[in-house]
Amino acid sequence: MNRNELVVLTVEKQKAAFRTFSPKKRKQLWVDKFKQIKSLNFSEEEINHLKTFEKLLNKYDFSKELSEEQLLFLNSWFEEGKLNFKWTPYFLVSGFGMLNVDAVKDKSEFQFSSRVIDVETDPDDGLGGGGTDNCDCRWDITCQLAQLGDCSDNSCEDTTFGCGWLGMQSCTGDCTG
Repeated sequence: MNRNELVVLTVEKQKAAFRTFSPKKRKQLWVDKFKQIKSLNFSEEEINHLKTFEKLLNKYDFSKELSEEQLLFLNSWFEEGKLNFKWTPYFLVSGFGMLNVDAVKDKSEFQFSSRVIDVETDPDDGLGGGGTDNCDCRWDITCQLAQLGDCSDNSCEDTTFGCGWLGMQSCTGDCTG
């Protein structure tokens, strides 16, 4: 399954499929996504900043969740992007938290494709507000952009990776609207 085939699934099915892929396959999906990101119109300074991220991407083997050290690096790296280049939380989610093909339009615009998140879906499909016991989010901004409220701890059962940076953090909350 390539990235184009994966992103036509609901978000919950994307996460489930992503978890079943080999580390090599997960990495390839993100290398492909990063090529899309690099194709945007960046300044020379931003390109150099992206190269720092690319080094982590190339070294990371996608066999286990990101370490605390890697998370500190990524959070700091993105904060620097916000400060120096006016990167937005939208760019964070669409660029580094979702595999969507069409989510990254430019560095300031974010678009959830209706193919990916449909707020009229069955409440039990794992998109929040439904009857599932598994957590489905990590970042508030992800839920807010889908108009599903905040990512909050509702005593949902933490899942293995599928949320956050590169989809390689556990899902620790539930979108509640």
